[in-house]
Amino acid sequence: MVSLNVHPPSMAITDIFAGIMAYIEMIKAPEGVFIPGNPYSTLTQLTEGKGFFIKVTSPCVLSVTGIPVDLATPIYLSAGWNLIGYILPNPMNISSALISLAGNYIQVKGVEGVFEPNNPFSTLSVLSPGRAYWIKLINPGILFYAYPLKEEQAPQNILSCAKWGTPIQKTNSQTVLCSLGNFASAGDQLAALVNGELRGLAALISNNGILGTYINIFTDSPGEIIEFQLIKKNSQEIIQLQPNLISEPGEITGDYSNGIYYPLTQAPNQTPEIVTGLVSAYPNPFSASTSITLNVGKEKQPIQIEIYNLRGQKITTLLQDELESGQHNILWNGTDEKGRRVASGVYLCKMHSKDRTQSIKLMVLK
Repeated sequence: MVSLNVHPPSMAITDIFAGIMAYIEMIKAPEGVFIPGNPYSTLTQLTEGKGFFIKVTSPCVLSVTGIPVDLATPIYLSAGWNLIGYILPNPMNISSALISLAGNYIQVKGVEGVFEPNNPFSTLSVLSPGRAYWIKLINPGILFYAYPLKEEQAPQNILSCAKWGTPIQKTNSQTVLCSLGNFASAGDQLAALVNGELRGLAALISNNGILGTYINIFTDSPGEIIEFQLIKKNSQEIIQLQPNLISEPGEITGDYSNGIYYPLTQAPNQTPEIVTGLVSAYPNPFSASTSITLNVGKEKQPIQIEIYNLRGQKITTLLQDELESGQHNILWNGTDEKGRRVASGVYLCKMHSKDRTQSIKLMVLK
């Protein structure tokens, strides 16, 4: 979901996207749909303050130049769900940015997460340039973004996981306020999948003795079966959860103000799936040596572990071999390939497997 915060010379889709038109499969907004070469396309112009979806055949970069959108531009919204663009030049805290709609919106959702006023399980906190968001209003309203910034904010990253990457975006979604038991921990990730495809991802939050999160699940078809899995933050083990959920695009499941959650429990009789990756190093920082813990997934595979300095120069290779599934420990004694002690400082331990590259920081002390 994307938006523009500049006004190009032409708002025609064929002009704005001319540089990447070869990659575009579809552009969609609540006002209509654009398909290259299709004379029946119902979307031909983009509108300031509105969001839209772009489906491309392969990764590409869209660069749009123009006059900055007038920050006082009113954005007219209807009751219910609206897809809004973010026209400000800098990221801003949601409550501050939407002050003109205070008391009139129920929820804001984007690829980064979900925000509800006064809900500590909200997973979205910042609106960022170039992105678009769904907002649900109680009554029709006019959005005037607050400006200037009260405080500097960093853009909120889109959450990803080792096994599936980032969620697959659809043109609609539903949000679910979930609670989990003591088999989970704050910082673990909750994944929502449809037919093995990642549709939502959120980090768990602990608040007043309840472990939960607000997850945005992308779905544009009712009746899909949504499965939930828990990804442990340290071991990257994957735990199957129950019950499943039937998709209802636009639906909000759960109500924090009334203490209503969608409870997820660990499915019985299962062995957690292990994802290949570096888990930790202990001790860290270290002076003599450190033990690096590595998980290898469900099948034997080639693994390479190397140490680099922060200039990108390789210091030594610790491992280059095929490892069986399970947990392994690799020792580094703080020396280079010639057996010389390295200088104090920060180093990167890089792991390469057949389908993943990962690194963790190690600190050497004298």
